[in-house]
Amino acid sequence: MVNVPVHLNERPGSKNLPNTCGEERDGASAIKFFQGLNPPGYRARMAKVAWHKICRTFGEVRAMEMECVGQGNYQIKPGDCLISIAAEYGFFWETLWNLPENAQLKRVRKDPNVLLSGDLLTVPERRHKDESCAVDARHSFVRRGTPAKLIMHFVEDGEPLAGEEYVLDIDGEIRTGQLDGNGGLREVIKPNARRILLTLGDDEPFEIALGTLDPVTTISGIQGRLRNLGFAPGAIDGVPGPKTKYAVQLFQESQGLEPTGAIDGALQESLLKAHGS
Repeated sequence: MVNVPVHLNERPGSKNLPNTCGEERDGASAIKFFQGLNPPGYRARMAKVAWHKICRTFGEVRAMEMECVGQGNYQIKPGDCLISIAAEYGFFWETLWNLPENAQLKRVRKDPNVLLSGDLLTVPERRHKDESCAVDARHSFVRRGTPAKLIMHFVEDGEPLAGEEYVLDIDGEIRTGQLDGNGGLREVIKPNARRILLTLGDDEPFEIALGTLDPVTTISGIQGRLRNLGFAPGAIDGVPGPKTKYAVQLFQESQGLEPTGAIDGALQESLLKAHGS
């Protein structure tokens, strides 16, 4: 059990935050207490020795779950990804990703479309560009688009669902097609697409919530990838319970690894490779 003083400082615009300044909590109640708090709504402050205690008790991944990164004027919300943010503000996502102000976010998150709610991003003012044109002439200007790509693969009992017919409902837009020979689905979608309903063959449709996958360095990110790969981790709640541990063991076994159930760097690396992001 770990007892540490936890100080929560209210950020501007936050509401209904509990008074916890200097309050001590043991390990079990600390997890229960922090679960469900809105990360953009508070700052956690504790002594370095206390942080190290948490890391030793719950593992580095558990400790990292409370840490948002980056700087700037835009705070990442659930469902956000860099492509959708860039489209909203009129930028190419590469422009934002490569800004020096976003270097820390880029270094820590690595994938521009897997961000954590509460991360900060710098979005600058849009720049004006002048073009010289001849008078008494007709000119055409082409706006470069930034479509996003939906890429998925489907397997059953280790075999790809080659040629399976599908129906996609992308925010109300209906598309039909067939999976390729490797069970793959590739569709160009709008960068601000949020919700997809996918029907494979005669199966019941299932929902795909875009932009909701957390970084693999978080428990919720590990749970989300396990679920997408067909292993049942239970609720995507950021709590490494027995269902999550059993799902980790099944995944490890499927990858030829020792099924320890440990949540560590080796697991994160294997999940990224198997999941693709």
